[in-house]
Amino acid sequence: MKGFIISFQWVNGEPAMCLLRQFMGTKSAFVICLSAAYKYTEVAFLVQQSARIAAHFGMKGERQAATNIADVILECLEDLVKMKPEPVEAEIERLGPKTTANFDEKRRVITLH
Repeated sequence: MKGFIISFQWVNGEPAMCLLRQFMGTKSAFVICLSAAYKYTEVAFLVQQSARIAAHFGMKGERQAATNIADVILECLEDLVKMKPEPVEAEIERLGPKTTANFDEKRRVITLH
């Protein structure tokens, strides 16, 4: 999309939009998590961040690159908001199985399983 690859993933359990770019053998990414998505609906923040992201991708000062990034973000925000929560299987794989606590009143000991 406009020279970028857009991927929707879970980052630390949170839905996220990942902007990816590969240029001359260099790979880089910028992640926008759902908890920060609302900020990108404000024009001033979007313009500032788009320029920052362009610089991150090695396109510092390129207005057209920043414009393209802003367009991509605005076009994909709805998909990010509609993203489903992380599947339980993926959470278990990332964090390991959930522990349960048992309290032994007689010995007054908590055991984690």
